Amino acid sequence: YGAERNASRDAIMAEHAEWILKRGKGRAILWAHNGHIGTVPWTPTVGDLLQRRRGRRAYRLGLLAREGAFHNHATRRVEAWAAPAAGVERALGDPSATVFVDFRRATAAERAPFLEPMPAFEPENGGAFASVPAPRFDGGIVVPRLSP
Repeated sequence: YGAERNASRDAIMAEHAEWILKRGKGRAILWAHNGHIGTVPWTPTVGDLLQRRRGRRAYRLGLLAREGAFHNHATRRVEAWAAPAAGVERALGDPSATVFVDFRRATAAERAPFLEPMPAFEPENGGAFASVPAPRFDGGIVVPRLSP
């Protein structure tokens, strides 16, 4: 997808989320790929758009894993992967535990390591890339393993 197509897709997703919120109790969980939830440099994401409209009531939660497998749509195969040793996925707590970090409520010292580019891993998007976790997301969950 190009940036223009992603921008249209995210805008439509944000409109749908707003439609649901207005007709319900004003609360919902929107589950989407990290590339739609967190801030990216090339286009406003659904997470950005909802946060602009709803302020701190919108919480962008990233989901990360230390290893696992994914279904590669190009090859139609399940492929194993592991996050980089120096990556954000391994920098957050006990490697055998599920960890939640709230960047909004973290102290300056707790946030500091996550304000610099760190290796991250998204196998379905080509693998390793540099991510600055604290401004990209309001919080994150890291699980030991994901699988399809």
